[in-house]
Amino acid sequence: MACGFIHPEDDLSRLKALYVPHWVMWKPEWTPQVEAFVAAGGTLILSALTGTRDSDNHIHRVQAPGAGLSELAGVKVYEFGRLTGPEADGLFTWRESKVNGGHVSAIVPSASSSGRKYQFTFGNQQFTAAHLYEKLELAEDTKSLGQWSNSFLAGTPAITCRRHGGGQVIYVGTYLTADLATQLVETVLEPQGVKPLIADLPQGVEVTVRQSEDRELFFILNTGAEAVTLFDAPHGKELLSGSAAGGALNLGPYGCAIIRRARKT
Repeated sequence: MACGFIHPEDDLSRLKALYVPHWVMWKPEWTPQVEAFVAAGGTLILSALTGTRDSDNHIHRVQAPGAGLSELAGVKVYEFGRLTGPEADGLFTWRESKVNGGHVSAIVPSASSSGRKYQFTFGNQQFTAAHLYEKLELAEDTKSLGQWSNSFLAGTPAITCRRHGGGQVIYVGTYLTADLATQLVETVLEPQGVKPLIADLPQGVEVTVRQSEDRELFFILNTGAEAVTLFDAPHGKELLSGSAAGGALNLGPYGCAIIRRARKT
């Protein structure tokens, strides 16, 4: 999918989705901008710990997320805790250098925290949470998309959705893992029209698009040493050769193409 880094103060109007990755320091003046983005039809995804501190690194006096994000997302966090990462044997990474001359056992036992696994369901699949859990309470107009399924969290919301104007706000009460990210794409992003710029790309082929008001430029690069064929290249003019493009496109080893087409409105 086409993605990149952007700031809440930037122009968000051309985005379909905005993911906020555990941004603990959030300024109140950013909230109206992302609220307008959602109202115009965008999807905002807020992740655990977002908006928990102000720009002076002080914890908000109200329940997280602060700075107006709680009202926008329709959630309040009333408990959270750290969890081990995927395949980790404790909350912290073992460093032998910290022993300072003390005895180091040949076998370092796993911390008891590694045995605490919290599961949740989302999109008819079960996942194991990593790094953090949050226990959420929801506003009346917010619905639960995923629920914690074991321990004291069982039955409480883990992932939520609140409609706002023409768009939606998704709140994820944990950290992303590879399988959760995949499910989030399938369940949340694909129904909103978020899809690859070119479908079924061969391994090693990268695509970037640049837009103006009236045209788009597709930069297609084969990073591999073998020739490849794309079967769904955009229709337009291939600028390096001057020929028409569309459908099948052959790229030699480390080959590239630049396709210009009129911008779709």
